[in-house]
Amino acid sequence: MFLRVLILLCCAWQTALAALPEHPPQELVKQWLLDEGGKSMGLHLNATLATAVNNKPSIRMVHTFVGEDGRISFTTHANTEKVLHQKINPNVALHYSLSTTRRQISIEGKMLPLPKEQLQTIWQTMPRWMQLHFLASDHVSPMPSPNYVNEKIEKLDKEFEKDIPRPKEFVGFSLEPSMYLFYTIKVPSPAEKFYAQKRKGEWVWEQLQP
Repeated sequence: MFLRVLILLCCAWQTALAALPEHPPQELVKQWLLDEGGKSMGLHLNATLATAVNNKPSIRMVHTFVGEDGRISFTTHANTEKVLHQKINPNVALHYSLSTTRRQISIEGKMLPLPKEQLQTIWQTMPRWMQLHFLASDHVSPMPSPNYVNEKIEKLDKEFEKDIPRPKEFVGFSLEPSMYLFYTIKVPSPAEKFYAQKRKGEWVWEQLQP
């Protein structure tokens, strides 16, 4: 009887080891985002970004995109709180809640500024209406009137008849990850949770209790 239990435990342990992801966590992020958004969304999805300064946390939504190398990036306005926080404390957390596939991804790391060349490329590929919306707001001042932004968009649209140059306030960041947590809800089965942390330059996977 004892031998039978031992064999079953060994089999369960081997199964758990076999279940560990074989690829780098960046590849799993790309696959999960594609599974969630399909071809329509691609690798562009909203995520919750958490920053902290003086032990005071702050969260907000950011629209992220994932490059071929798996690096997660986003653009924003230089006046936003997250940019100020990044200058003081670049350590952040990013969270994807993937309701369609019943999954979650949590990532910890540092916010690193995107180079100007990449920002220029991103700006040039943005739709004109998005560029106008960016220029029409400073993201910090109170609204002078309900139609203020719409009126400014109309004015800017007439001012820039052709291409709109990238403003210096258009900035962006990429995430240099140090930890990934992948969580899958499997009702009525127990949830599945995988943890990946970088150790000595290599990603080490562990399966955690849900």
